[in-house]
Amino acid sequence: MDFNNTTDKNGVIQHCEQKLYGDNPFGTISADPELLAVFTNYLNEARRKYSNLAFRNDDQWVVDDLTNTDYPIADTDLISGQFEYSVPDTYIVFRHIELLRDNDTYKKLEPYTIKDEQNLSNVGVSERPSGVPDKYQKIGAAFLFDKVPDYNKEDGIRVHYQRPLSYYSTDDTNKQSGIPDTLEPYLYTYACAVYAVDKGMSNAKNLWEQKTYYEREEIPEYFGSASEDVESRLITFVDSAE
Repeated sequence: MDFNNTTDKNGVIQHCEQKLYGDNPFGTISADPELLAVFTNYLNEARRKYSNLAFRNDDQWVVDDLTNTDYPIADTDLISGQFEYSVPDTYIVFRHIELLRDNDTYKKLEPYTIKDEQNLSNVGVSERPSGVPDKYQKIGAAFLFDKVPDYNKEDGIRVHYQRPLSYYSTDDTNKQSGIPDTLEPYLYTYACAVYAVDKGMSNAKNLWEQKTYYEREEIPEYFGSASEDVESRLITFVDSAE
C-alpha cells in the first residue's frame, strides 16, 4: 500500500482520512502540511510498535521489511586474537552466528548459557582459551566469543539478524509499507486511534479498541502461527489387529 496516494486515494494517509472523517474526507490530512507531519509521526510510531510486536511473537519466521532488496545476513572478517566484535545498531535481534572454518564449512555457534555468562563475561583476552569459538555472548551492540580465534578468515563471521522497518517521511508518496497486506490496516488504525484520543473525538473509544485488537490478537496470531519451511512427513498408522 502506498503511503500517500492522492490520485487513486488508496494510500495509508487516505485510509486515515476515511477512518477519521467519513464522507468527503480526502485532503483533510494530505493537503495540510502540519497535519500530514503529525500523522507521519504517528504512522512511524505504529511501525515501531508493529516491529516490537512482530519480533516478540516471532518464534521461527524471520520478520523483515518486505521492501528490502537484500537479506538480513552480514559477513565480516574473523581476526586471529580478537574475540570481541561490534555490530551496527540496526541489528536489533540476532538470529544466530556462524563461523567459516579453515575447511570452508560453516559452524553454527551456540549462545551463552547463564552459567557461561557468569563465568566469562569479565574474562579478558589473556585468560580465554584460544581455538575455534563454540559460543557467543551478546552485549549491547557487540558480541563476544568464548574462545580467542587462532586463525584469520576473510568474511569468516556470518551474522543472521533482524532489523527494524524503514520509516516514512512527509514527502513520500508511493513508498510501500513493507508489512504483510493483512496487517497493513494496523498502521492507519493506530495513527487514527492515538490522534482521536488526543483530540477527544467521538470515535476515539472504538478506534482504540480496534488498535488493541490488532496488538493482542491479529499480529501475535500471524507471527505465532508462521514458521520456516520444514520438510513434511506422512505418518501411517497400522491397525495392530490386522
